[in-house]
Formats: sequence, C-alpha cells, structure tokens
Amino acid sequence: MRKFVPVLALCCAAFLAGSAFAHGEWPAAGRIVFEVLRGEDGVKLGESEHRWRQDGKTYEMSTVVQTTGLAGLLYDFRYTQRSAGAIEAGRLVPARFSVVQQDRPEDVASFDWSAGEVEIARRARLRNYPLARGDQDVLSVWHLFAALNGKEPPETLQLVTNRGAYQADITIVGSETASLDLGELPVRHVKLIARSGRLAIDVWLSEAHGSLPVRVLMRDDRGQVLDQRAIRIETGN
Repeated sequence: MRKFVPVLALCCAAFLAGSAFAHGEWPAAGRIVFEVLRGEDGVKLGESEHRWRQDGKTYEMSTVVQTTGLAGLLYDFRYTQRSAGAIEAGRLVPARFSVVQQDRPEDVASFDWSAGEVEIARRARLRNYPLARGDQDVLSVWHLFAALNGKEPPETLQLVTNRGAYQADITIVGSETASLDLGELPVRHVKLIARSGRLAIDVWLSEAHGSLPVRVLMRDDRGQVLDQRAIRIETGN
C-alpha cells in the first residue's frame, strides 16, 4: 500500500491548461470533496477536500488528502497543502505555499515577486528559483481558469511545489461530458505536462460551476496513476 504515497504527495499538483473559456464567475468561497481512486484498477484509496475563499483582491485555499476505509487501516496518510496570495487583474499571484505531511515539519515556498524569485524551505534546506509573471504553485493553479474568467491563459508556466519549480506546458483537449456521482457534467478537458517528466495531469473543469475542477487524473514518473472524482461541490460557504 505504501507505493501510492509518492503520487498522493503530488496530488494536489495542478489543474490547468489551454485556451480561454469561462462559464460563470469564480465563486467567492466553496468546498469540493473528491474520492481518490487508484487509476489502474479503480480501488478507492481515500478522499480529498478542497476549500477556497477569495474577494477579488486576495485569496486563500487549502487541500487535505487522506486515506479512508480499508486503505486507511493499512496505511494512515494525511497530506495538507495551503496557498495564499493576491489577485491582480484576474491573475493569481501566490505569496506563500506550504505542505504538511503527517507529523513532518512544514515545507514552505515563499514568493518574492519584487526580487523575481521563490525560496523553498524543505527539511532544513533552502533553495531559490527564478520567477516570471504568471508562475503558480501547484495549489493556486486549481483556480487558474476561474480567476482568468475568459482571458487567454499562458501556454507555459512554472509550477512551484514543496520540492522545486518545474516548467510545464499547457494544452487544451476539448469539450467533453464527465460521468460522475454528481451526474453527467459538461466539462472542458485540459492537460498539463511537466517538461521534467515528473508529472502528467488531465483535468476536467465544470462549465456549470465557474470552471471548478471536478475530476483530475494524475500520472507520475514511476507510472503510478491516481484518479480524483468530485462527489460533492458546495459554494458560498
């Protein structure tokens, strides 16, 4: 059961891609609960809960991933990500991104936009990476398209994790229908591929929910696959 942990640690990794689209405004606050499945055979591993709040000038969001049921009995895993920053002209500008896994010390990425760099503190080590306009952490990108609200997204950007910063290419696949417990939802399928080869993500954004993510299928460089499917969406709280 331990072999799925590396993917869960990236779980929260990024939801973005393509060409401009928007259906409805980005809700000011909300909560999405996902069931987390092992992609190869569909075995349920756990659940993740994502919350966000924004007022048009600032934002904050968090995601908690944890094993449940039989998987939780075999391996107790909990992983929390948080992101906070500003909103400028429909663009998310992260200030701080953090990760806590179980009882390990917090990993923190601090964004210094005036200096054009991000400092990542992980396990008592500091690393600095250059920043460019539009770069995101792997949690803030969950709402990249919702914040853009129809503006043209970038074709590439740098994704900041608690481990490093990686250039990624963004591609739009097209309009589809997602079959979920929530029902049949019209979605836009988008894809992100890290040039390092560490991660590939397919994301389905709901056109009826202000471009909120309702499904994400993730593959890592070890060939492990996780499928997150929304089972509950709440907005305005």
